[in-house]
Amino acid sequence: MAVRITNVVYTADLGCEIDLCRLVSKSGHIVYDPRRFTGAVWKHPVIGGCCLVFPNGKISVTGRADNLRDGRIRTRRYARLMQRKGFSIRLVCLKLVTVSAFFEVNGNLSMDVLAKYLGAMYEPELFPAAMIKRNRVNFTCFRNGKVLVTGIKSKKDLDTVVLSVYMELELLSQ
Repeated sequence: MAVRITNVVYTADLGCEIDLCRLVSKSGHIVYDPRRFTGAVWKHPVIGGCCLVFPNGKISVTGRADNLRDGRIRTRRYARLMQRKGFSIRLVCLKLVTVSAFFEVNGNLSMDVLAKYLGAMYEPELFPAAMIKRNRVNFTCFRNGKVLVTGIKSKKDLDTVVLSVYMELELLSQ
């Protein structure tokens, strides 16, 4: 099974307040318009991803990552960059918020079989995929065997819940 992580979201508390106007003047690739949004949107071309920086010292970093460690490193790199710009940052709380992933099963999936045996929600008039929910993790299963996984909160969820649903889907694929 090859589960491919597509998006990782981390939040962190920088331990100090951030003057966003000063941050924008010292850095490039930052969009800050306080009339439209209270935070600054920072898309650094080398670090990658997208970092939302708020005046109260909280940041939210999202973006493509191959594993959970890459998302954590990206968050630390944004914090370190702000520290180099003259802010007295101390990374107090670094927390994984959610992970999105993707995998494929061999063969096609029958939406009616998924609804019958796995308790999936399938409304073909509304959406062309079946939805399965296990332990706060959501699986969107398409007829061609592709499955989108959202709501993963930890490495344990990725290893146990996703693996068990993958095995069940493999057994039910045609």
